[in-house]
Amino acid sequence: MSVVPYTPLENISLQVRNLLQYILNILIAMYPITALVLLIHVHRKIF
Repeated sequence: MSVVPYTPLENISLQVRNLLQYILNILIAMYPITALVLLIHVHRKIF
């Protein structure tokens, strides 16, 4: 099997995919904190 080198377009799409995955991981990690802050904020507003 011969290794086919990436074309620039495939390389860019790969980098974009990695970046999106990274952003998604950050959002998933931050979601509980954000939800908690929002919950406290809304709770204070209502009561």
